[in-house]
Amino acid sequence: MARLPNIPTVWSNVFTAWVLGTGLRYDEPWRGFWPCLVAGTFLYAGGAIFSEALDAQFDREHRPERPVPSGRIPRALAATVGLGLWLASGIFFCVAAKWNIWALIPMLVVMAYGLIHKRVPSLAVLLMGGCRASLVYAVIMTWGWSRFTDVLWGPSSTATLYMATLWIYVSTISWVALGEMNLRHRKIVGLMLAALPFLDALFLFFSPQIGWVLVPLACAGMAWALRRVAAAT
Repeated sequence: MARLPNIPTVWSNVFTAWVLGTGLRYDEPWRGFWPCLVAGTFLYAGGAIFSEALDAQFDREHRPERPVPSGRIPRALAATVGLGLWLASGIFFCVAAKWNIWALIPMLVVMAYGLIHKRVPSLAVLLMGGCRASLVYAVIMTWGWSRFTDVLWGPSSTATLYMATLWIYVSTISWVALGEMNLRHRKIVGLMLAALPFLDALFLFFSPQIGWVLVPLACAGMAWALRRVAAAT
C-alpha cells in the first residue's frame, strides 16, 4: 500500500534537490537534510496509503485484489495511518524549513491529488508531477528563503530547472498510468518510476558535485531490487 519499491526514488529526489540547492556549502550542510528525508518518506507513504482508502469504492469494481477492497486491511485503518503519516510529514518539513509555511505546499498538492485523481484524471496527471516537484520545492525552502517566488526565481537556476524537469517526467508517467488496467502499461509505469533516480544522477553529473552521483544510482539499485522482491511475493 505504501508503494515501498518507489520510496528510494523519493530519497533520490530529496538528496538531489538538497545537493543542487546548497552545494553542500554550509558549515553543517546536513542539519536540515534528515528532516526533509523523513518528511519526503512519510509524505509519499502517507499519500499512497490514504489514496488506497479514498479509492476503495473504485477498486472494488476495477481492482478487487487490492488490500482495502479485498478486506485484508480495513478502510478506516488505511485512512488513519495515511493521514497520520501525511500530518507527520508536514511537521518534519516545517522543522527543516524553520516553520516556514510555504514548506507545506507538497502536503496540499498530495492531498489534492488523492482527492481528485479518480475523478478528474486529466488534472491528476499534472498534480502527480506536482507532487514530486513540490517535494523539491519544500527542500529548497530549507535554504532560508522566506518567499514563495524566491525559489522559482532565486539564485539556483539548476535547482529550478530540476524541479521543472521532474514535474514533466512524473506527469508523463502519470499520463501513461491512465491505462493502468492494461498490464503492459503497469509494467511501463513501474519501469519509469524505478528509472527516476537516473534523472537525478544526470543533473548531479553536470553539477560541481559530480561525486554525489553515486547516491541516486544506489537509490536506483534499491528501487529495482525492491520491485523484484515485490513482484516475487
